[in-house]
Amino acid sequence: MTVSMSYGIHVDNRPGPVLIAGEKLLLPKRHGFIPRRRFLGLSARGARAETCSTICAAIASHSTNGFVRQASVGPLAKSGALWTIPYIVDLASDYVIEILAELDASMHLVDRDNLRRYVADNPAHLALTEARIRSYWNEYYRTTSRERALDSYPGFRILRALSDL
Repeated sequence: MTVSMSYGIHVDNRPGPVLIAGEKLLLPKRHGFIPRRRFLGLSARGARAETCSTICAAIASHSTNGFVRQASVGPLAKSGALWTIPYIVDLASDYVIEILAELDASMHLVDRDNLRRYVADNPAHLALTEARIRSYWNEYYRTTSRERALDSYPGFRILRALSDL
């Protein structure tokens, strides 16, 4: 935990290093940067442009702006790259229901083999994701909305998809 005199206590709630093909990756914390290719100094075409867009989507998935995080779902889900899976799993633990709904609708696009491999290699990340999903549902949806039933909350549908691999 780090303490900042000007802003109070900040907890580093990242899942810790995750494994991607045997290499450790530390997911970023939330940030206010809104990534666009031009900000990264990238101008590419074809496959490079797609990779650049996917990198921007990965960065955007940890933005403090929920609309930016939501916009990152599609490009990450369609990517097919193994390294995007931890960003997708992390988005599953978001508290914004519109992001969860978008991810739930996009899960069929995610490469199943990569997802299966990632979940098998990173059970702690899946456990943290499940805990966050349950916590946000309990706090915000359990008693106050149409998402109070477990089956109607998109986070639980995503969790089921991750657990049933």
